[in-house]
Amino acid sequence: MSRHPARQAYVEEAMDMDAPGVDINNIPTDTNYAITTGGTSQQTSSILNEFARKRKAASLAVPTDDKRVRTELRGRGEPITLFGERPENRRDRLREIMYAGQEGGDEDDSMKDAGASDDEAEAPDEEFYTPGSDDLLAARRDIAKYSLPRTARRVAYQRDESAIPVATHVKHRKGIKQRLSSFELYASQIAGERAVSMVRFSPNSQLVASGDWSGSIKILDLPNLETQQTLRGHKSMIGGIAWHPDATVAASTSTLNLASGGGEGNVNLWSLEQDTPLASLSGHAARVVRTAFHPSGRYLASASYDTTWRLWDVNTTTELLCQEGHSKEVFTVAFNDDGSLLASAGLDSIGRIWDLRSGRTIMLLDAHIAPIHALDWAPDGVRVLTGSADGFAKCWDLRAVRETATIGAHRGGVSDIKFFRGSDGPLSAFSPRKDEDGVVQPKTSGTFFVSAGFDKAVNLFSADDWALCGSLTGHDGTVLAADVSTDGEWVVSCGRDRSVKLLRMVDHGHVAWAAPGHGPPHNGRYGSGSRLNAGTLAKQYFGNDAPWYQDRIPYFECSDKELQDVYYYRWKIFRAHQRDLGARGYISTEFLDDVSWQLEPWASLNDATGFHIGEGRWSRDRRFSNDYINHMYNGGNDRHFTDYMADSTWSRYLVDGDTSTATQHIDAQKVLYTKWNDHYNASIGLYYIEPLLDATEYTISSIDASGGYDGFTGGNAFRPSINSYMWANALGIANAAQLAGQTDVATTYRALAATLKSTFQRDIWNTTLEHFIDRYQVNNANVTFFDPIRGRELVGLVPWMFGMPDDTAEYSAAWKHILSTDELLGAYGLRTNEPSFEYYMRQYRYDGATGLRECQWNGPVWPFQTTQVLLGQANLLNDYIHQTINTSTYMSTLRTYAKLHYLPGTTTLDLQEDYEPDKPGPIVGLPRSHHYFHSGFIDVIISGLVGIRPQANDSIVLNPLVDSSISYFCLQNVAYHGHNLTVTWDATGSHYNRGVGLSLEIDGRAVASSTKLSKLTAPVSRLPASSVTGPIVKSVQLYRNQYPMGSASSANLSDPKIDIYGRNSSEAVHDVLDGRVWFFPELINGYNYPATAQDSQQWFAIDFGNSTSVSRAEVAVFEDGGVYATPQTYWIEVWDGSKWGKVKSSGGRLIGNGVTQVSWTAMQTSKLRVVFVQPKGKMVRLVEVKVY
Repeated sequence: MSRHPARQAYVEEAMDMDAPGVDINNIPTDTNYAITTGGTSQQTSSILNEFARKRKAASLAVPTDDKRVRTELRGRGEPITLFGERPENRRDRLREIMYAGQEGGDEDDSMKDAGASDDEAEAPDEEFYTPGSDDLLAARRDIAKYSLPRTARRVAYQRDESAIPVATHVKHRKGIKQRLSSFELYASQIAGERAVSMVRFSPNSQLVASGDWSGSIKILDLPNLETQQTLRGHKSMIGGIAWHPDATVAASTSTLNLASGGGEGNVNLWSLEQDTPLASLSGHAARVVRTAFHPSGRYLASASYDTTWRLWDVNTTTELLCQEGHSKEVFTVAFNDDGSLLASAGLDSIGRIWDLRSGRTIMLLDAHIAPIHALDWAPDGVRVLTGSADGFAKCWDLRAVRETATIGAHRGGVSDIKFFRGSDGPLSAFSPRKDEDGVVQPKTSGTFFVSAGFDKAVNLFSADDWALCGSLTGHDGTVLAADVSTDGEWVVSCGRDRSVKLLRMVDHGHVAWAAPGHGPPHNGRYGSGSRLNAGTLAKQYFGNDAPWYQDRIPYFECSDKELQDVYYYRWKIFRAHQRDLGARGYISTEFLDDVSWQLEPWASLNDATGFHIGEGRWSRDRRFSNDYINHMYNGGNDRHFTDYMADSTWSRYLVDGDTSTATQHIDAQKVLYTKWNDHYNASIGLYYIEPLLDATEYTISSIDASGGYDGFTGGNAFRPSINSYMWANALGIANAAQLAGQTDVATTYRALAATLKSTFQRDIWNTTLEHFIDRYQVNNANVTFFDPIRGRELVGLVPWMFGMPDDTAEYSAAWKHILSTDELLGAYGLRTNEPSFEYYMRQYRYDGATGLRECQWNGPVWPFQTTQVLLGQANLLNDYIHQTINTSTYMSTLRTYAKLHYLPGTTTLDLQEDYEPDKPGPIVGLPRSHHYFHSGFIDVIISGLVGIRPQANDSIVLNPLVDSSISYFCLQNVAYHGHNLTVTWDATGSHYNRGVGLSLEIDGRAVASSTKLSKLTAPVSRLPASSVTGPIVKSVQLYRNQYPMGSASSANLSDPKIDIYGRNSSEAVHDVLDGRVWFFPELINGYNYPATAQDSQQWFAIDFGNSTSVSRAEVAVFEDGGVYATPQTYWIEVWDGSKWGKVKSSGGRLIGNGVTQVSWTAMQTSKLRVVFVQPKGKMVRLVEVKVY
């Protein structure tokens, strides 16, 4: 039975079909467009003869070595070179001479080099190889490992799709063709000083990158095509522009987002936060015409006029492969979506398909008779389109190993070709869409393509029968490039007339261009359908430091402005506590500056890890939590305190869905879990801990164990905290092991958790106090082993943070104690124990240096445990039948907690360690206390108030915990399982003007809604998580007095004099290299340059200790509008061994309370310094200098 071409792209083997109503044999399948209309038979014959001659000539074996070519020409009596002749032209001339000789009967079938041996002459089919590096071998293996599962997914998808009846395909394609005819011009913009040579949509289809022949690149927004950014780094002739697969979707704007090629032969890598390249890849000897990212985002291909294409590792910025094989300039390259194959083509009119796993050419595309300027892979992974100066586009099928269609695409040459890649393609991680009756529907991805031509037209073709569906005119010259957005709504083009034109589909009809929830994630910065203006909010809350947050955080708006303000303040706390350790990446710190009990040299503490990961799991930049987890499981967790890291690592997986990072530390987790056996009483079956090592000194158990005398140490007890943590950790390990296929490990740890829970509920629950309370592990004159403590503490509610207790009315009764002002409910927050305790709020401990009160847990309000209680409340209200409390209780606790963040009687946000429960204000107030990070708030807002309940399966549950006091809220830009979520609540419909009620959008499309507050559930198929790679800073000083070392123009490093902040000059200089960036005025960070009477030149230098490659720097400066000012002028200098020299001229003014990015061409140096002009009468505080 003959098969419809719409199905030939999906299934290789024949299968029976019984679709009623359509006779397959009557479906037109003619795809012969090879003969253009209006031509004579003589012209046609001439074209075909030239085509046949060129094919025969191309089949001749010609040496690739130029010396051998010259020798062969000399041997034939031909000039060895002509004026202006390049090696590739000389090789083509030899080919023509050889072919002419064959036609005249004078040439042997095999070419024999004058200097070649007989053995060489007898092996005309010998393949030539260039030895590859170890890095290339590793890359080939990596590509194979990456591509094989994707190929399997694609084939499975296509197998499912093959069941669709032909009649359904025909109807679907007919609808698409109708829609394609409805594109109209929407906007036009002059975008270059010279011809605009390239345009490409960003992955989220909210930006367009354009490049022109003057060498500049512009980032344009949609739909207005207004310039958002101009990138300068090329000298001329922008050719290739390629977006990183994660750009504008998951990658931070500060990391690699874009690659480009220029006329000078360089490939530049760009972020979206600076106008200079992150790196420049040198190697090509001529113009780089096209670039393409591998679908993994790790590798980049570039095509050049030097007759080669090259493969680069963008993480290391190294060249992996220089591939020859074309006799003339290589014009274009593209990877297939699996990532296993690359297609290249060029001015020799030949295309080649390369297997990246082996390096072999597996197919030759040799039917064009003029240079090939364009090619693109179909989303099915096995078809390639090529476009040529001969005016034709050709389709090549790798399964048939031949050309399968020829399309008369343009009256002139074809300059660009792009397939439509929708969000429902074979590698979108979705099964084929189904209608309301469950019938599988055809995809839209790959159903059409757009071409640009020398005839000033942009054409749209069906990818089924290759019919021309629309032709769009408007350019005044050659159209040089075109692209189609991932939602199918926009087509963009550019040309010699210096314009970029945007075309919009007017009639969408009934075609589902993407299923609900299956569209591209929209970046909050540029999303045209966004509720919130992310740029405005970032500037409002973060000022000059806004670029750091711009694309890293979800944006939140709420009718309660205090909750909204604290939400953004907590992101400032998160950012301030990210310490860059260089090669170890980032960690989160508990205190902004160093404390004596931290783990050196990193300043890490494990007690707050759960909160750090809980907050960080909602950052769109996964590097922070990923680096932190890697650090803690590789020597960073010394068990100084109790923690629930395995549980929080699993909780992070629930958000990002990344299996590899969730399972990579199972062995380390098991080792840590086992080590806690030194705090396990096997005869009792419970864990015990000293309250101090539970990060909760001066509890009932420690005070009473001392007879009321003290309580800082001692008082070991079987506590609700450590046993809840160990239960949660056991399940975290079990879940990760199950995910990794380690069923035996999962079974073991689930059994451990079950046994622990049973013993815990039996022995730690106190029926008299109706609460989980401590039992003593110590036995002395004051307390007896295993007796219960004599009062309730807030820690008794911590088990619900993990959903540990059974759902019974008996256990639920514990929650009534936070409702009583005589018990755990204080006027200004939740008490850590009750006023009935004999030593309630007695102050035992004071700071020796200041006399200020120190930390205690005998009543004070702690953000630490308040967060745990709020997370427990959310679990209770979501997952339990017996609740005791309601959403009003939750909102009351949350609002009281939010108020703690403000200094009493002010609008200043400064969260500290602990607080008075019965009057306003913090208790401790030491310098270390400012902006303290041992609690959570972001996680509370997102998973509680907004109600996003992450799931391990492919779904999302939404259940906001708000009462009638919240009239509206919106959370936007939430990264979840590779998608983008937006949640909106509008009680009246008047705030967002999009209807009354609750709505959940996935990738910009509504998937669930309700007119009232209720629990919503929606399917969310899992997409690959964003990459977590990033640049490694080279200037961080972990160990004082070791390289890299800093110095400052006004610093005497040997002076022991201490400033008002307790630092000498050496310590202040170290601060500039300690990997910490914050701009809070309460706690100094960085080196202070004293005020001078006149403008003065100052510098800060870094000695790396050896020759180091440097190409970029970040400079952070503090300003307060008064004493501290920002330098108006700065530049970068490097040491050449004898003197300092500028590598970056005057860069204008440094950014105050933000980060100035500066880059230059990579160079080797042992020292670098930032030089600046200090304004007269003002101090300058240099916060941090990072060099990459």
